[in-house]
Amino acid sequence: MYLTFFGFSEAPFDLTPNPRFFYFSGKHREALASLVHAIEENKGFIAITGVIGCGKTSLYHFLIQKLKPDNARILVIIDSKLTELELLQKINENLGIRFNYSSPNDLLRELTQYLTKENDEGKKTILIIDEAQNFSFPALERIRMLGELEANNNQLIRIILLGQPEFLDKLQQPEMQQLNQDISWRYDIKPMDKDEVKEYIFHRLKAAQAQIEIEFTPRALKLIYEYSEGIPKNVNILCNRCLLNAYSQVNYTIDENIVKDSIREIKGETEEPSKTETIPSRRFLVKTRYIYLVIPIVFLVIAAGIYVGLRMATRNRTDSFIQYPQNALDKNARRLSGKVPEHSRISVKSPEENKAAPTPTPEGTEPETREESSKTAKKRTYYLFDWQYDRDNICRVNNPVFSYTASIISWLRLFNIEVELDEFRKLDPLTIQKMDVIKREKQGLKKYVIGEDFNRALRYDIPFILILKTPPEKMAPAILLIRVEGISLTIADPLWGIKTVKKSYLEKYVSQCLMLYFDTLELDKIGVGEASDRVMTLQTLLKKEEVFMGKMSGIYDEKTIRSVRHLQEKYRITPTGYIDGETALLLTLSLSEERPRLYPITGEK
Repeated sequence: MYLTFFGFSEAPFDLTPNPRFFYFSGKHREALASLVHAIEENKGFIAITGVIGCGKTSLYHFLIQKLKPDNARILVIIDSKLTELELLQKINENLGIRFNYSSPNDLLRELTQYLTKENDEGKKTILIIDEAQNFSFPALERIRMLGELEANNNQLIRIILLGQPEFLDKLQQPEMQQLNQDISWRYDIKPMDKDEVKEYIFHRLKAAQAQIEIEFTPRALKLIYEYSEGIPKNVNILCNRCLLNAYSQVNYTIDENIVKDSIREIKGETEEPSKTETIPSRRFLVKTRYIYLVIPIVFLVIAAGIYVGLRMATRNRTDSFIQYPQNALDKNARRLSGKVPEHSRISVKSPEENKAAPTPTPEGTEPETREESSKTAKKRTYYLFDWQYDRDNICRVNNPVFSYTASIISWLRLFNIEVELDEFRKLDPLTIQKMDVIKREKQGLKKYVIGEDFNRALRYDIPFILILKTPPEKMAPAILLIRVEGISLTIADPLWGIKTVKKSYLEKYVSQCLMLYFDTLELDKIGVGEASDRVMTLQTLLKKEEVFMGKMSGIYDEKTIRSVRHLQEKYRITPTGYIDGETALLLTLSLSEERPRLYPITGEK
């Protein structure tokens, strides 16, 4: 929302762990150095504790990047509800160990054989148990037993236990006595001090490549420290809200008032007078003897406001969106207005059996001739569009039932692919509704349908089609979203052209989000065991996403399946390890840096 305003390349206070944003306070630097040393020296169990949001998760994400992937396999278990059996199955599955057993002993035997082989080759296996305080006593005991696996006096698997302070209390229970004794190194991450909070804030602003000098006043920094108590997660939440409020005020300085307002919003409190403020300001003081004069005036003002509002609402019921100015079109809209290369034109021919039909008109409207009077034309400009590109090169139609097909055509125009519209004017509505423009496009165009989860579709940062349920007045049933600017969305409406609409207004009408993408390699048809150039391309894309480690083979093997699963987990897709439509969409987006985007890019003109 505020990225362009401040000139950020990405959100500086996002809660998702990102090693590039990791700030090394004295506590974190000491913890990481000791952690690496303990792993290299094979020091047995390692326990790291700290309050929620202190940076434990970020610490192990940085650790994963720091260790050489060719010499270390790192597994992370966060599901505390796993039984002993499920825990072993999960570990074996993540290591790529094939198993057909259902007993813990059989699974443990296969795991021991695998770890012994890895150890002989000089490779380390590290198991990270996150939120350890939530694991059951039997599961923790099984984890302890794994830590005892040895070969040639070497521990086969290093185990790191991450937990909140209550995990230390759990270790004091009689059932955990042996595990507590096996922990050879432990560290408790303390909150940051006041100076570290200041350094943390400016470190993250710098990592986000801020193009604007953003000032935090001393009083603002003090309030942030006091509210956050030095916990990074709390600092992120508050600073993110402060930037939002500064953006809304067109302000590059975060002062005391912005921080106070942000804290109130986070707490969900309404603004109340300070308890220390016992004498109200004279200019806001209303004396008791004037109160009976003030109340009638207030009611008159409210009544007048309601009357004016009702008159305006009946005069124009489209206040939720405004017409987008022609001279303010964004990059995607300008792309729609660009010249189309001749080789990118597509002609959609009608079947020979289709006969020319009269030009369709919206339901409840009489057909009109093209020679209708200028007076009537002025009143009904909307109905003049009959499969035409308007001045913005939006595909415009005169019937709502055509809006889906027209939106696909406008989407293609974003990629400089123009569909010839002459043939569409000869087709009847039923034929057009049955026509699959996507299949007729010969450049690998595919679609993936997301349901009502509008925000899920937005994260892919590519224009997409919205199918609306009971669309509001002056809006087509299918529209093309081409731009996101804060709370405002720019849409290409086949009936009404380019306009802006508030996100909160539009998302309540969304029925489906139709994601379109080009996949000439047909990634979603790759099968396990396939050896081909397209598998090599797939592995290259996975490596670019930093989920594929080691040498690329061009074979869809167990290693590739695990890498696909890691990618899916990274983007919160069901981790199957196989390429479905959404995973193919995700991968193909990384093939083109010049593709149309929903969000503004820093430095864009």
